[in-house]
Amino acid sequence: MKTIRRLYIYLVTLISLEVVVWALITLARSIFAEGFTLAADSLAGGLAFILVGLPVFFFHWWLAQRDAQQDEDEAYSGVRTFFLYAAWIALAVPVVHSLLSILMRTLALILNLGEIGLAFGTDQSWSDNLIAIVVNAVLAIYFRRVIVQLWQKPQGKSLPLMRRINHYFWMLYGLLMLYGGAVLLLLFMTEDVLGGVDAAMVNGISFALIGTGVWVYSWQIIKNAIKDPGERSSWIRLSILYALSLLGALATLIPAGVILGDLLNGIFGETAIWSNFLLEISVAFSVLIPSAVVWRYFQQTLWQDTENLPQISEIAGHRRVYYYVLSLAGLIATFTALQLLAVWLIDMFVPPKEIWGAYPREGLAYILATLLVSLPVWTLHWRPAQLEILKDDEQTDHASRSLVRKGYLYLILFAGVIGTMITAGMLLYQLIQLVLGNADRHSLQTILSLGALLILFVIFSIYHWRCLQADGRRVSKALIEKYAAFPVMVFDTGEGQFAESILSALKTIAPGMPAVVQPAGDPLDERIDSAAAAVIPSNLLTHPPEAVRAWLEQYTGARLVIPVDEKDWLWVGLTDLSAQDMARQAAKMLAQFAEAQDTRQRRIHSPLTIIGYVFGALAGAALLCIASTAILEMF
Repeated sequence: MKTIRRLYIYLVTLISLEVVVWALITLARSIFAEGFTLAADSLAGGLAFILVGLPVFFFHWWLAQRDAQQDEDEAYSGVRTFFLYAAWIALAVPVVHSLLSILMRTLALILNLGEIGLAFGTDQSWSDNLIAIVVNAVLAIYFRRVIVQLWQKPQGKSLPLMRRINHYFWMLYGLLMLYGGAVLLLLFMTEDVLGGVDAAMVNGISFALIGTGVWVYSWQIIKNAIKDPGERSSWIRLSILYALSLLGALATLIPAGVILGDLLNGIFGETAIWSNFLLEISVAFSVLIPSAVVWRYFQQTLWQDTENLPQISEIAGHRRVYYYVLSLAGLIATFTALQLLAVWLIDMFVPPKEIWGAYPREGLAYILATLLVSLPVWTLHWRPAQLEILKDDEQTDHASRSLVRKGYLYLILFAGVIGTMITAGMLLYQLIQLVLGNADRHSLQTILSLGALLILFVIFSIYHWRCLQADGRRVSKALIEKYAAFPVMVFDTGEGQFAESILSALKTIAPGMPAVVQPAGDPLDERIDSAAAAVIPSNLLTHPPEAVRAWLEQYTGARLVIPVDEKDWLWVGLTDLSAQDMARQAAKMLAQFAEAQDTRQRRIHSPLTIIGYVFGALAGAALLCIASTAILEMF
């Protein structure tokens, strides 16, 4: 109930706040534009929203403040902290945007340009922007003070989380403007070097200046916060670094392929391209340079962060995500380029045609360009992934069994099998049509093209299937050796089927692990001192025989306690599991002990979770671009 009440109060407060802010701005703009003789509709519209929105805002904000003062949990709730930072961002972004509009018009005035072609502010005046800055800045400062007051006595997890999100929002916002400004400036220099100053230059300079200020300031705050170990390993930071690195890589490789395709097209005989070569590659070149800088910078930052992780397996695990994502992208592009090349060759030689015509020449140029870019991307990132599993050390086992690698291989294998099945069906259909005499003049080309595609699917599927098989053999051998070297002692009180359930679970989950049953009332087995772990029912600990108690006091190995029902003994915090489920959990923990893994019950972000965060951040970055453009166009 409290959560629903919070959502209602803060949602209404945020909406009414924005209504009042823009009603004030609209009314003030009308006064300055029309003087005190403003039209009745302008006066009525501004006053109406102010008179309606202001009481609603004050009442709900009063409720929110009262609840926060009476209850500290309310003051630091996730809904409240989200509202405060959302209000701060919603008020501060228009200030930055208004400054951007002022700068664009100022540069246009200094350079004797009109306002046509400016990205923002063409339908606004200086007073319009100044009014928006003053109104939004005053309220932004107020909400910033409320946030600062919370940080004087921080509590809970929501406040640090929202501050982190706020920092990275401003970093991405500034980086987006800086990137856009760099692209526009390079585009201006490559397309209109001799054409004088135009709006592209003004837009580029404005975006670059404002974006640099916002990005440098927010990025410096983020770098200072890295001193906190929790900040460096936070999923938000890692996801954003992955997203920026991968987006930078893709935005670098795609225009690189376009430029290489134009270059090959000229080499193959398209002489007209050389006279306007700089103009032909202007867009691709303008995107390539800033993207390469973003890729290089954030990839290095990601590497530095992962280098400082406490465990080598964590370092390798995080880098593994980067390698496999780019390897997958390179593999898909390589496969596509090879298939297009096969189709091109079939079209040219069945029946033979003029190879160096304009259309086939251009097609070959871009196919080879795609292949020359994608093949190195695949091999350069697949090679370290393969070398990782060929090393004869502890990390080889982790790499072979990692979810990232298995997901990568099974995804490709799935696509290969489905592609093989569909392509084989289409090929068989064409062959049957040919036998029945229903073929057309393009049947031979179609059959050969499908045959080439089928061969590619089969080759790629077999290769990755063999990689999976090799991983399985390697993992199986390593696990058998580890399990055999990890003897277990299972204590049994003779009540129920405790020992039998543990032995059965071990046989299934950790085959080959030696396990000895030690009845609680019998003399201790001579092999008990060599046990690497002991599995103990909880009722044995509550009433241990003297020999067992003395042995447990001096035992230094791992002790796994399995809760069993016992009168007047209740285990707080445990889930209601059956005896078989308890035995399976114990067997899994013993297998982890044998594999030298951390068995502490803690929240672990698996590599697949990281991949989800990465793609979520990629989608979020795209949505941020769309939302920012849509919002800014409203002001």
